[in-house]
Amino acid sequence: MPIPATITTNDPEEAWKFYISHGSKVVYKTLSDGLLASGKDPWDRQFVLGEVYTTPLENYKRTDFEEVVNCPCLFQEYIPKEIEIRVTIVKDQVFTAEIHSQESPATIYDWRRGGDLNNIIHRIHRLPSDISEKCISLVERLGLNFGAIDMILTPSGEYVFLEINPNGQYGWIEVRTGLNISEAIAKALVDGGKE
Repeated sequence: MPIPATITTNDPEEAWKFYISHGSKVVYKTLSDGLLASGKDPWDRQFVLGEVYTTPLENYKRTDFEEVVNCPCLFQEYIPKEIEIRVTIVKDQVFTAEIHSQESPATIYDWRRGGDLNNIIHRIHRLPSDISEKCISLVERLGLNFGAIDMILTPSGEYVFLEINPNGQYGWIEVRTGLNISEAIAKALVDGGKE
């Protein structure tokens, strides 16, 4: 599957060269949960200052990248989306949902940014069989029984792989689409990896 050009770096020069080489069509993503917090306990909501979502880097100058030296940053080539796709793999089962993030200006770059998940259309999606097989194969190659894969379906109909999370959230997908992921996980746990 196609994968956008991606780097993780804390070298300002490397980040700048990546940005320029992609015609300034680059997004920044956090490497962790993306919470900005103060105080000793970042999970105490009174200390949370905000969240960092996938952010487009538009009209940046070289000096804007100087702060990259302070911590590793993930930069990725921006790929236009028709819809976002969440593929949840449980062993050899594939559960796929569409997230219609492009219908609101607030959620174009990151569907989580809109603040009201109930206003974003979610639908069950049928992946082409070759893409489903590639997703299952990836999870198996990584030695996992579960994987939450984020993809994009481009306006031209191409599936583009973004990332895989070995413990990605799925509860909201069940609520919004009726896909029964929890039952598949429970069965996989009960079976204990037996075929």
